[in-house]
Amino acid sequence: MTAPYPHLLAPLDLGFTTLPNRVLMGSMHTGLEDGRKHFAALAEYLAERARGGVGLIVTGGFAPNIAGWTKPFAGTLATSAAARRHRQVTDAVHTEGGRIALQILHSGRYGYHPFCVAPSRIKSPISPFAPRELSAAGVERQIRAFIRCATLAREAGYDGVEVMGSEGYLINQFLVAHTNQRSDEWGGSYANRMRLAVEVVPGWSHLATIAALVRVCRRFQPEVFVAHGFSEHLWGRFAALLAGVPHLVHVEHNSRERYTRWRAAQARWLAARTGAIVGCSEGVRASLLGLGMPPRRTLAIDNGIRLEPFANVGDRPHAERAVQVVMAARFARQKDPATLIRAAARLRARGFTVPVLFAGGGKASLRRGAERLAAELGLGEQVRFLGQHADMPGLLTGSTLHVLSTHYEGMPLALVEAMAAGCAVAGSAVPGVRELLRDGVDGRLFPEGDDEALAAILEGWLREPASAEQLGRAARTRACAEFGLQRMTE
Repeated sequence: MTAPYPHLLAPLDLGFTTLPNRVLMGSMHTGLEDGRKHFAALAEYLAERARGGVGLIVTGGFAPNIAGWTKPFAGTLATSAAARRHRQVTDAVHTEGGRIALQILHSGRYGYHPFCVAPSRIKSPISPFAPRELSAAGVERQIRAFIRCATLAREAGYDGVEVMGSEGYLINQFLVAHTNQRSDEWGGSYANRMRLAVEVVPGWSHLATIAALVRVCRRFQPEVFVAHGFSEHLWGRFAALLAGVPHLVHVEHNSRERYTRWRAAQARWLAARTGAIVGCSEGVRASLLGLGMPPRRTLAIDNGIRLEPFANVGDRPHAERAVQVVMAARFARQKDPATLIRAAARLRARGFTVPVLFAGGGKASLRRGAERLAAELGLGEQVRFLGQHADMPGLLTGSTLHVLSTHYEGMPLALVEAMAAGCAVAGSAVPGVRELLRDGVDGRLFPEGDDEALAAILEGWLREPASAEQLGRAARTRACAEFGLQRMTE
């Protein structure tokens, strides 16, 4: 084809399949999707489009379960028997050289039947039936139905799936505050309202990940499988069990992860088949126990740091250092730079203009928010944003004070490094930090988000530098004795 569409009829390699061209037939619901007796006609209808040169065909919508029906007995893909019937459709299209994707459509409150469900009991103007409000467990059942449907689509020979997330259907109903008036983990904030979509889309890819890992394990036949991080530790351990790996280890790195009830149930089931469940701190271990992990197999191995960079400089007297506050942390929702910025504003109102340095990368949007807050509070000259810093040991050993203002942690290595550097350290009293710092002994703790309490701690150190230096020495002694790499690996 000539310009302006020189690539329209060229093949397109997607990695998992190759489209014969870039012509797409979008989803159109013909009515042939509803009822077994129409499948032969549907197969011929779509095959004719493939013969005409369409590279990728998307079917009309199929519900993942009864609750997702658009109308009674609408097209559904929820069983292996149904997947076998779909084979005549996919085989017909493939015979003509085309590719075909299944559209998964859950109508939610738009369903024209008494079994419809929704995030909240708000009736749609296009249906006479008020939907049943889903419980939290019910939401997770809908997610599993989406994933099951995608799995069956692959079994039926489809080359991919399209998940309907627009036009007011179930996923859209969760996203929009008007139709989602929940106050639990599936509603309220935008992050919570989009959780359904976030859970549905990776669910299918998780199955592909498990299948790939099973192949890797069967090839290399390891004796031990170590699974790190959430939610990867779930998929890794499922794969290891399926591949017959004899010993499983689960390592958890944070005290607060996005465990839904279903994910927590999966974790507990896997825990019964896992030799050791390791938290990177006592705070993480406590969180794991709170999820129902077995106490006898759940242990803490504290994170450790390389102590060599602090070997000769950590004892540097505070009189030779700059009087400044450092917060070494990436910009992420987990962190709380705003509390430190507000504490700096309180200090300035009391006559203390101590410099505050933020060292770390992370999300640019969150950094811009912190920069705006500093500017609004008139701290533009006092608060500096260094970004990634090439010499953190040098920055820490050249500073007197360090703060970690945060919402939750696993085992914050930045705080341990500040302790090894001999800084006076303060941290939010949250899991992962409160087990690390002994308040008044080798550091100070302040309530999460309490800028007044943090300002009082910093003011005390600025008024009495000797007390700050004493805490710094105690912090360094503890870090060197308990949190080195050698101690971690003993």
